[in-house]
Amino acid sequence: MEKGIIFYTKKYSILGDCMNELKKLGISLGFSFLFLFISIFIITLLNYINVFSTKGTNIFKFIFLLISLFIGGFISGKKSFKNGWLEGIKLGGIFTLFFLLSSLLFQSFHIKNIIFYSIIIGSTTIGSMVGINKKEDNPKG
Repeated sequence: MEKGIIFYTKKYSILGDCMNELKKLGISLGFSFLFLFISIFIITLLNYINVFSTKGTNIFKFIFLLISLFIGGFISGKKSFKNGWLEGIKLGGIFTLFFLLSSLLFQSFHIKNIIFYSIIIGSTTIGSMVGINKKEDNPKG
């Protein structure tokens, strides 16, 4: 009887840890996508009223993509306890998988996509490492 209780307790503990990890990743993904969609909307609006050229629009979209991924990595790093780089790689892997699948569905795959995906993983990893270093270990109050 006691063995069964320990087994179920460990099972639910593992599920709880997994749900906490998914919650952290979900919050980071949500903030990244929210910032990305708002910035892309503003850039597209400015392009529509001819403030930017097409080349300028593409450059600003790439810059805001990197900023949004950095923000997502930063939030993921602040919520993690250790190994900020690993949290960034996990988040970057999720984004890379999302962009890779959409790329394979809508366009052909080129070598420049590998460079793009490497930059995505690098941005989230750097953001997560900065986030874990900015985390307050002893909150004042």
